Amino acid sequence: MQLRHQLGWSVETRYGGDWGIHQMARPLMPVEPCCAGGESAAGRRAFTLIEVMLTMGLLMMLIGGALAALMFLGRATARMSDYTAAVAAVQGRMEAVRAATYNPPSTPFLATDLILTNRISVALAQSGTNYLLLGTIVTIISPKASGHLVTVTGTFPARGLPVTISMQSLVNRFSGGQQ
Repeated sequence: MQLRHQLGWSVETRYGGDWGIHQMARPLMPVEPCCAGGESAAGRRAFTLIEVMLTMGLLMMLIGGALAALMFLGRATARMSDYTAAVAAVQGRMEAVRAATYNPPSTPFLATDLILTNRISVALAQSGTNYLLLGTIVTIISPKASGHLVTVTGTFPARGLPVTISMQSLVNRFSGGQQ
């Protein structure tokens, strides 16, 4: 009995009737009703539903933002791959001109401006059957007092805005690979 009292229960012994001796345990602290302030149980459930709906709405906005960010990153990655392919094509054309033997006035290093225009295809689709990036590379080789100025410009109508890359280099008898 002492132990039950320490745990917060009181024990009441009753005698009588056909049942004999009965002991009933009751809590010492009064039990409060389900809802304080006169609210009904239905009112508390509706408030909880509103909280859940607001949380779901916020979660949906968060998921929507994450999906939009993933789509943006996918487009940015595709655009960057197009740009990288275009830069590689223009740089390849520049290196091809720089690799030519410098012996003016022989081709391509003439006494007048030389303009070469080429159509180029880079960046195949995943299927491998068609090109995604078709462009034009214009090479201008102009004579200067110290050699020839080579300007290579590539224009590619990539996704979104067109990509234009331009590189310049001076080629003379002291350039790399020349004798």
